[in-house]
Amino acid sequence: MILHDHWCKYCGTSFEAMVEWDERETTCPGCNGRAERYYKSGCANTMPVDAAWLKTLVDVVDKDPTKPHCVEFLKSQTRDNYERWKKCENLRHLEPGERPSRPEPFDVDRHAEKVAELRQQRNRIEVR
Repeated sequence: MILHDHWCKYCGTSFEAMVEWDERETTCPGCNGRAERYYKSGCANTMPVDAAWLKTLVDVVDKDPTKPHCVEFLKSQTRDNYERWKKCENLRHLEPGERPSRPEPFDVDRHAEKVAELRQQRNRIEVR
């Protein structure tokens, strides 16, 4: 799959869509008409650098049908839909020099005690 720009000859909408490498036409999201692939000036006929990670983002998107921004992004993985999804989910890229926040430290001792307790319950033998 490759991310290409398309233009609908019926309604004039221009959009990005993930299509097979040799696929020249796709369906317009606006009017369901036939949209042709086109190239913007200065763009090469190669896969964009970010298309691979954008496609893998589908795995982490919430599949909840009550969230229209998620449904739209799952249906069409364009940069515009990605930006909309990111904004609705209250996410942002890190600024240059900014470090990701770290989660609370994990309490190994408390966890080990709980695991030992559950193991003991699971492996106990009852004599009647």
